[in-house]
Amino acid sequence: MKSKNENRIKELDRLIREGQGVKVRQEILKLNLARVPREEKLEYASLARRADLADLAVRILNPIVHPPKDVPSTATQEEKAEYGAALIKIGVVPEALKLLGSLDADKTPSASLFQALGLIAQWDYAGSIPYLEKLISNPRVDSYQKVICKGNLGAALVHERRFKEAESLLLDLEKESNGKMPIIHGNVLKYLAELKVETEEFEDAKKLLVRAEKIVQQFGARDGFYIRKWQTVIDVLSSKGSAKALKSLEAIQKEALEKQYYETVRDCDFIKAKCTHDFKTLCHLYFGTPFLGYKKRILRDWKETVVLPDQYIWVLNGTSSKFPLKLLEGEGLKVGQLLHRLVFTLSSDFYRPFRITPLFSLLFPEEHFNPVTSPVKVHTVIKRLRKWFLKEGVPLQILEQDQHYSFSAKSNCALQIPRADKVKTDAKEFAFDVLQKHFPDSFSITEAVKVLKTSEDTVFRVLRKGMDQGVLERFGKARATRYRFQPNPNRKAA
Repeated sequence: MKSKNENRIKELDRLIREGQGVKVRQEILKLNLARVPREEKLEYASLARRADLADLAVRILNPIVHPPKDVPSTATQEEKAEYGAALIKIGVVPEALKLLGSLDADKTPSASLFQALGLIAQWDYAGSIPYLEKLISNPRVDSYQKVICKGNLGAALVHERRFKEAESLLLDLEKESNGKMPIIHGNVLKYLAELKVETEEFEDAKKLLVRAEKIVQQFGARDGFYIRKWQTVIDVLSSKGSAKALKSLEAIQKEALEKQYYETVRDCDFIKAKCTHDFKTLCHLYFGTPFLGYKKRILRDWKETVVLPDQYIWVLNGTSSKFPLKLLEGEGLKVGQLLHRLVFTLSSDFYRPFRITPLFSLLFPEEHFNPVTSPVKVHTVIKRLRKWFLKEGVPLQILEQDQHYSFSAKSNCALQIPRADKVKTDAKEFAFDVLQKHFPDSFSITEAVKVLKTSEDTVFRVLRKGMDQGVLERFGKARATRYRFQPNPNRKAA
């Protein structure tokens, strides 16, 4: 006989599958975490994540996955996988992917699903496809999970322009989910509509969106907005960017910004840039997007050869870009250290403000996220950078709104953003560049200390690292010791 709690968990799972996430959130928020038995924490964490309470899921499982130093971890593979999924939802993707990659996917298939979702969160749809294909053919994966995998695989195939495979898969899934799984059925119709937009079959896309709208309208305003967005995109593309359609798209973009649907704001700029052949907006998108997958999509869908500049001037206030700040190139900040990394991170995305959680992941990549102590560490770095801006008279500000952080400026201000392959975020790499520019022949430690403006111990560590990597060679003895760069800086030491 099933316990009361088992029946409750099963009922909440049913409500989520039927799209009743609001009811589930209300029930889960009544939980007293201290009284949840260990054997039920995994189930409640999974329900919390699926009901858009990923922060709560992290708080439930963090003490199990990462107990205090003197306490051995007793976390199961399933608990670690679910914890990784919750980390992805709150934006701590690098740590999540590392954790999920350490698990035995044959014994814990959900780890592969969550890895795929983590890659999709970083716009790496191509990387997610092998994981999803393997899961669909895995007999240990239950039928509902396979449906989830098929939906995500269909979306990934559309994104990668593998339209025949995507359409075949999504049409089968549309039949399988019809009348049984309304949320999944609505999503499948949206993916099919996106496919038709990509292949310029606009009338078919409109019909699919009408069908999707009837299904998703019961699940909340966000789904209805998504439908209106794609209906507007169809009008823009089918009219070749008419003034009326572009005005409607601008209204959608403005509404998306108000609702904090930041990826829609980004996507609206992309649609406008393509239709109007606006190279300036293309550059704004490219330099203001942190995801390599999205950058590749921009260049792929532009359908013309693109020669990007080495840097982009991001104007935060005013119109002048004559004297941009060059903080990312080390102007006033030590490259690779915390303040520089925070500037680099906040200037990597012009569209989406950062929550504390992804900021921690990017500032402290070698540390595990802790829901209690990690936010404090990030707030400390933010406070230090704000203090440095005031001291140095830098007009940049770190704006906080609804616990999201972004750059703003109180007066005329522009920031020079180097192209991704030009910027240095590692202190040693930056030091190598500086030394090579100043000393094309050779240099001593004393000369390096003066140029790098740091301690002799730090310079010695940099030079030793260079020799270990085969970048530098040392010659001479004692006070006559000097260093020079190898002809091939990519050669590794034997």
